[in-house]
Amino acid sequence: MEDFIKEFEKVSKEEWLLKISKELKKPLEPIKINSALSYNPFVSFEDRCTIPQTNTKSELGWTICHKIKANSPEEINTEALVALEGGASGLSISIDVLWEAKDFEICFHEVLLDIIKIRLILSLNEDLKIATLRNLETFLLKANFKIEEILFFLVQDPANLNIYPSFDFLKYEISINSGSSIVGKLAAILKLAEKVKFHDYPSSDIVFAIFSSENFYLNIAQIKTIKWLWIKIQEAYGVDKPVPAIVHLSINSKNIDPNLQVVVATPQAISSSIGGADLIEIDTINYDLENYSNQFSDRITRNIQNTLEQESFLNKVLDASKGSYFIDNLTNNLIREVWKLFIEA
Repeated sequence: MEDFIKEFEKVSKEEWLLKISKELKKPLEPIKINSALSYNPFVSFEDRCTIPQTNTKSELGWTICHKIKANSPEEINTEALVALEGGASGLSISIDVLWEAKDFEICFHEVLLDIIKIRLILSLNEDLKIATLRNLETFLLKANFKIEEILFFLVQDPANLNIYPSFDFLKYEISINSGSSIVGKLAAILKLAEKVKFHDYPSSDIVFAIFSSENFYLNIAQIKTIKWLWIKIQEAYGVDKPVPAIVHLSINSKNIDPNLQVVVATPQAISSSIGGADLIEIDTINYDLENYSNQFSDRITRNIQNTLEQESFLNKVLDASKGSYFIDNLTNNLIREVWKLFIEA
């Protein structure tokens, strides 16, 4: 193979750019994302940079998160079992009333909590949230679960974390809606995570919740950026063994046509997996309920990720983008701009 390659003449970067410009009938120019960030569509060997490995996929790959639409414990249990049977490995559950231990027992009947992940969205005041979490803890202990093997993510305003008791089974999911650019949003969520972890609530375990970008390459880069910079922030605070960032990525589409929603969601799910997202949640594809059942919409939504795992085997590859000069350079540029804004904030 080495001799075969030597048969081709070496071509310089300048010769490539000249050829590309001739084909395009104009010079090749960087593509601007915003005033601070741009990327060059042509990256040569000479321009390469190395981004350290940040992905931490398990042998099972990422978590396929199903958003539960039911409300009562009985209905949630029914929907959850169907979703898990259909390939989901995580559930997002919304609760808007105080739940007792008995409610959790009904909700999680025959659900193997020690091998899946649960996101909890509690639309309650802080006192009722804490009471509900204590009742969840009572249920887990009564059911003889090993608390250290159970993982719940609580979607929570970090401003109130200091009033929460320590729950060994709980990680706190934080998100940011401010910031007009991807650079601003990533810098803001990292700043918030720093404040929570190293100032306000050091005992907390954090999950980063972000939205997918429709730009395939930028979506990969934003996940890698969070994972890389969170390691660097921990190292700056003297953490001997930094903990990799857990990233929950949400995918939604503004398209009215459900078939277009599938078309848009699929490449976003692919790039989210390549970037190293730990949980991927796609908003349920909006098929007409007069012609299709809820279960049909749920199944099509889950099967986007099932196909990527079971047919494309993206869960078996630690980082499918490793060695791409273009993606490494884009990620490096994004890291540089986010870090600059993070330091200035």
